[in-house]
Amino acid sequence: MKLLTAEQIKALDQFTIQNKPITSIDLMERASYVCVDWILKNIEQEHFTIFCGRGNNGGDGLAIARLLFQKGKEVRVFILEVSNPTNDFQANLQRLPQEIQTSFINENTLNELVIANQTIIIDAIFGVGLSKPLSGWVGEIVKFINFSKMKVISIDIPTGMYANLPQEKNIPIIKANYTLTFHKPKLNMLLPQTGNYAGNLIVLDIGLLTEYEKEFDSQYFINTFPEIASLYSRLQPRSTFSHKGSYGHSLLAVGSYGKAGAATLAAKACLRAGTGLLSVFSAECNHVILQTSVPEAMFIASETNQYISGKIDYSRYNAIGVGSGIGTHKETQTFLKFLIQEAQIPLVLDADALNILAENPTWLAFLPAECILTPHPKEFERLVGSWQNDYECLEFLQNFARKNNVYVVLKGAYSKIATPDGKILINTSGNAGMATGGSGDVLTGIITGLLAQHYTPLEAVCIGIYIHGLSADLASKDTGQISLIASDIIEYLPQAFFELKKYYI
Repeated sequence: MKLLTAEQIKALDQFTIQNKPITSIDLMERASYVCVDWILKNIEQEHFTIFCGRGNNGGDGLAIARLLFQKGKEVRVFILEVSNPTNDFQANLQRLPQEIQTSFINENTLNELVIANQTIIIDAIFGVGLSKPLSGWVGEIVKFINFSKMKVISIDIPTGMYANLPQEKNIPIIKANYTLTFHKPKLNMLLPQTGNYAGNLIVLDIGLLTEYEKEFDSQYFINTFPEIASLYSRLQPRSTFSHKGSYGHSLLAVGSYGKAGAATLAAKACLRAGTGLLSVFSAECNHVILQTSVPEAMFIASETNQYISGKIDYSRYNAIGVGSGIGTHKETQTFLKFLIQEAQIPLVLDADALNILAENPTWLAFLPAECILTPHPKEFERLVGSWQNDYECLEFLQNFARKNNVYVVLKGAYSKIATPDGKILINTSGNAGMATGGSGDVLTGIITGLLAQHYTPLEAVCIGIYIHGLSADLASKDTGQISLIASDIIEYLPQAFFELKKYYI
């Protein structure tokens, strides 16, 4: 699903108004109605305090105030006298019932700003058109709302947040518990520097005409459940007369002394992802552990006891994953150099494999085309250097993927996939419980297992990241996020794959 800029969203609004046809005030009414419908279904509260600017976002806020009042809710409205009022704001101001207590706030009337003890704050001050930092008395109101500790629902975007521009540091932004955004998420809601301000992100359909979107260029896309299910279905269902050889032979080069756990997690995940055969190349000290904990896998011993070294024949494998728990010993680095020079298939490189490449950047030129690298932010920083803001980080991702003809997965909330042609694909599954040791090893195993089954590198990386997060989402319903561990992600993989499969049954 293509992400749009603030300017493109505005153009899409105008296209809808002109071609549906629908008036702008009626489109605002529709947006306000879907917000109120969500609020009534999900928020148990009788009192609402609504902060409105005088643009169209403020017009949404006034319409929401009226609709909530008509549903029997207690409503208080504060109108901030900033900017010139739009026509739709003025129209909704005239529609506002006189029974709703309304105060006009400016820098001289800040003393009138009192928030009830038990209320939900609705933020409709500034929308996606904001392009400069808040300051002065408006910024002080934003800080006041944040310090109130009341639950906040932002309409379309938290006030102070830009839709798709780099955000200055330490400027006032509403910290919402929920953001009810229209049509699609906005990029800054999905980036580390600003995403936390959006809280729980709810995307509401207001009936915009989507056929016009094909006219828009974008380098950012969101991977949605239907799209991932469609990719997965390409090689499903399995043939009745298939056998283990039909689903590929995976090789995992994982684990050194004290890191048998990383090897075990990657191996179990690879098998659960559906690979037909799995061989694990690991330090000899891990032999008994792996043969006991993962009896379905075949073991290949390294030449040394405590770390990976030596060479093996790579020609018999359909996919290779390397890096989990291997360390950065000199002989392990030599092993990796030979691997990336001799392997003729895409690789999945994670963890210490990435740290070794960071120490030997000239080796990047040897990587087979369309390899998949899965760094967390610190590992990626070792590869490319530090960045000043999220947008510079995205630029580094794009440039690295293009230059080296690889896929790069920057792991974290809303993991970003950079493709060799310069696109950024944003994952939408997963939760904060995945911030636990071993979850990255699980991802390495999943993607490797999908590659072995003859999914393309693009398909394998998109399906793998999504199913990794979906499994964690399913697991967290039983474990909660605090108690979630990497093994739980593996345990719920069958259920997660079934969710994808049944979408197309």
